[in-house]
Amino acid sequence: MQGFRIEQRDTDLLVVGSGASGLRAAIAAKQAKTQVLLLTKFSAGLGTSTLMSHGVFAAYSEAEEHMRRTLEAGHFRNDLDLVRVLCEEAPKRIEELIERGLKVEIESKEISVDGAFPFLGRSIIGALLFWAKETGVELAPWMDVVKLLVEEGEVAGVVALDGRGNLHLIRSRAVVLCTGGAGALFRYHDNPLGSMGEGYVMAREAGAEVWDMEFVQFYPLMVWEGKNSKVIVPPVLVEGGRIVNEDGEEIREKYGLAHLKPIAIIGRDKLSQAIYKEMKSGKKVFFDGRDIREEELNERERRKLAYLDRRFGVGKRPVSVVPCAHFTMGGIKIDGHGRTNIKGLFACGEVAFGLHGANRMGGNALSETLVFGKRAGEAASSYALERARSRGRPDLGSLSELLKRCTEGRLRPLAFMRSLREILWESCGPIRREEGLESGLGEIERLRREGMRSEARDLPLALSILRGLQAARMMIEGAKANRQNVGAHFREDV
Repeated sequence: MQGFRIEQRDTDLLVVGSGASGLRAAIAAKQAKTQVLLLTKFSAGLGTSTLMSHGVFAAYSEAEEHMRRTLEAGHFRNDLDLVRVLCEEAPKRIEELIERGLKVEIESKEISVDGAFPFLGRSIIGALLFWAKETGVELAPWMDVVKLLVEEGEVAGVVALDGRGNLHLIRSRAVVLCTGGAGALFRYHDNPLGSMGEGYVMAREAGAEVWDMEFVQFYPLMVWEGKNSKVIVPPVLVEGGRIVNEDGEEIREKYGLAHLKPIAIIGRDKLSQAIYKEMKSGKKVFFDGRDIREEELNERERRKLAYLDRRFGVGKRPVSVVPCAHFTMGGIKIDGHGRTNIKGLFACGEVAFGLHGANRMGGNALSETLVFGKRAGEAASSYALERARSRGRPDLGSLSELLKRCTEGRLRPLAFMRSLREILWESCGPIRREEGLESGLGEIERLRREGMRSEARDLPLALSILRGLQAARMMIEGAKANRQNVGAHFREDV
């Protein structure tokens, strides 16, 4: 490709992404005596949903109860085999981390990581990163994967762009995608900035099945004081406070939601929709935590309240809140070992589809990363050790066109990103309508035609955004095609 230096190397197995699922997959593969290279968009472990999570694992002593609750939360659209695997293996996978020194607080239905709110997931990433290094996993930070190499129907490696603007053609016998979700494509979100849906797009381009992209979970209360705080009000604190609009009306009472308790769990979707309606009508919504009774909270909950009070004044005044994109349930269709319909391509974590159905039960996301990370890593290792490495010449023509659209357009990358987030929020937020979805697709096409004008240092960001544009189209198209209100997908016009 003209204008780009291309560096080449080989490995047995590539893992893309250094969140919990990627690290666990890499560890499992390395333990199986496979040469493993883990590529990560930022420094290893940073910019991941696990890092920014509240560190809660769903943990049930009885697998059957865990299965029942997971299926109910997913409105029975879940893949039953994946649910069974999760519920049977989650306790063991969590126990492995505890044995390696992860400090937790164990309760009847969940295990919570001990640490400083709000980014309790740092302890999980720290434990897995230490384990990966100890095992001998090779880490390649600041590598943005932009294309899967496919030869004769099999994945044969990736093309990645480093922070200096150099392209890397990395051949491998198998690839495990652990690239996370797409929440950062929405105006309001609590995801890391790298969650732009590139994995879905690259997998579909390679021929993988990608399902149910319209199912995006929104959390109803993220603090919004003029900028994205990425801090949500925990469910137990929501119960003790009031949610009011700027006219002083209690949102739960106005929309008939007062009977849903705890509302941020049981009534999460309906409350998100109610606040979204208020915002659409031009009204701000506030969380008033002045009536929270601290003596009724446990120590962990008091620490969360203290943080919110110290940073935002939650205990002293009402603070502005918005619903936010929180988790993507749709994704790449996998089996119980992370295999896709494309030979050599595996996936796990939020990029994968099937476990959660139409909505996700709280605590299952972290458990999923450990269970399916290990399974995908082992399966990919077995596949890689039995397969000869491809030596064909890859076709990079489509990549040339992609790079051209990032450099010869009109908009600067950040302006392009702001427009994309606004389009997706307005057209495909907590409440969808046919005319809004149609308009969203039109605006997506307008953005595509305008393109981006990025300099070399901005090229990794521009490529991620352009992939995000394609992922946003997939979400809107899914929402437009699905006229059944179920789980996190709600159309007001059906």
